[in-house]
Amino acid sequence: MAWSYRKRLKIVPGVHLNLSRSGVSATIGVRGMSVTYGNKGTYANVGIPGTGIYSRFKISDNKSSDNTPSEEYPIASSFTPIVSADILTISSPNMEGVKELIIKTREQRKEIKADIKSIKGKIRRNICYRFFLFLFYPIVKKKIHLIKEDLRVQRQTVRELKTQLENCYVNLDIDFEPDILEKYLYFIESFKKLSQSQKIWHIIRARKLNYSERVQRRISYTTEVDRVKVEFGQRILPEIKTKYEVLWLQNRNGHDLYFYPNFLIMYSSQEKYAIIDYADLQLAYRSTTFVETESVPRDSKVVDYTWYKVNKNGTPDRRFKDNYRIPIAAYGELLITNSSGIQEEYNCSNNEQTQMFVSAFNWYKSAIYNY
Repeated sequence: MAWSYRKRLKIVPGVHLNLSRSGVSATIGVRGMSVTYGNKGTYANVGIPGTGIYSRFKISDNKSSDNTPSEEYPIASSFTPIVSADILTISSPNMEGVKELIIKTREQRKEIKADIKSIKGKIRRNICYRFFLFLFYPIVKKKIHLIKEDLRVQRQTVRELKTQLENCYVNLDIDFEPDILEKYLYFIESFKKLSQSQKIWHIIRARKLNYSERVQRRISYTTEVDRVKVEFGQRILPEIKTKYEVLWLQNRNGHDLYFYPNFLIMYSSQEKYAIIDYADLQLAYRSTTFVETESVPRDSKVVDYTWYKVNKNGTPDRRFKDNYRIPIAAYGELLITNSSGIQEEYNCSNNEQTQMFVSAFNWYKSAIYNY
């Protein structure tokens, strides 16, 4: 009997975002049955398409969150890690519906991949079995024909499953008001320019140096940091598709950052990630000076110089042979925080573009939430 395979693919509903001056809402589902998550609460939408019969009722209120920017990280005499809270605890309440949909999509993609792997295994076994049967061709001619038909069906099934896998994602459809779209595109463009900075560092930890330590070590700087070079660019997560570009910030604390049109995804793994509404997110800029012991990036400005070993008054300590001058560069500091425990810090060699990116984000955010 020929082998056959049938499996009905679950329909993954899309996410429709509406970005207007009245705020942001996300609708999940299909025509006639959907749920809307917004600033004023969660609503169920039920109706019969084509009849005009429609009902909308409130399910729950969204808990309001404190949008006050978090305080700067504490600096002690020992190194203080600059790291966000547990990623499983910081999602915005009104993004839980989107998160649940992503989880279901990921599970479905996992099932399809497992089916593809299983069928490919059967194909390999059938090929080996058919090759063996060719040794007894006159006797098992009919059996070889059946295996050939099985292989045809199995290969067709693999092609169909691959198509299903390509179409298994959360489709992020977005309605922009024209003036908000203009600000959003400016936000995207400012990020592209920032990502072209000669160097970008993720600040892992920092500590404040007290006066006696600075004198003892004969150094001029007041804060010591651990930094790791990272990249900014455009990347996507496989479970979500949108026609708009997704901004990606590499992160060495174990979770990269993905900026979608109205929320941030902090992604550690398929099991660990958070979705944060821009209403709950703060981006801040500071201009910072850094005693650069490495080469100064071409897009940075040298604002002053110090010495490898200095006296209390800042002059070079002549007791040290081969004491050399060190440049002090101006970098842009990007701070990403929220009241739930997000705390990420980056230094970018292009100081001016860092400021423009933060300004563009806050301009865009204020247009959405009408601050």
